[in-house]
Amino acid sequence: MRMSIQVRASILVCLIGSTFSTWAATEHDNTVDFSSWPSAHACGGSQVNSIVFYYTGEYSVTDGQPWDGVTTNNITSQKGGVPTYQVDVFAGRKASQPPADFFIQRAGTINIGVSGAAQFDALNFALTGVLEIEGNDYQVVIGQVGVMAGEPNNIWYLGPNESGFNYVKTVYSYDQCEYLTTPDGKYRIGMVWKTMPNSYTFYVSKSP
Repeated sequence: MRMSIQVRASILVCLIGSTFSTWAATEHDNTVDFSSWPSAHACGGSQVNSIVFYYTGEYSVTDGQPWDGVTTNNITSQKGGVPTYQVDVFAGRKASQPPADFFIQRAGTINIGVSGAAQFDALNFALTGVLEIEGNDYQVVIGQVGVMAGEPNNIWYLGPNESGFNYVKTVYSYDQCEYLTTPDGKYRIGMVWKTMPNSYTFYVSKSP
């Protein structure tokens, strides 16, 4: 029996839509590292002795995108003994407003990323956690905003999930340092715009 043009067109649309949805909702390993800041760097301060990140269970992800949880791992041995903790978020990468709202509702306008603070209206996902530095706990929120060309991972932002954090920007002749100071003033959390190697490592140091 010959199929009508309308029926064939409907089937084709369904197949295309199904294929697109499968592609658009692909789950990725989205990794972000928290590492002790190199003590020799002008932006640094001294290295910290330990870093741990705990996922606290709250998150927002773009509707229709997969979310398969969060794992955390101590990868200090892979970083030559420099204290480093890695967070791996198993989720899709499609930006929308709800994850950005989730981030901003907690952090307000204070955040730090690969090129300093940002104003964004869409994120792929966002989640809350505790960054433990040398036994001191700090409530934070982190989110992924996109994928930088040529990098294996992704672009991340971090903001406070408690009051008292401060944003600091220092410009040198050869570099630019931007970081958040913890509420007690003991530590800095930031990214160095030009000389650090990627957009998915937050560096932590003791304040001078």
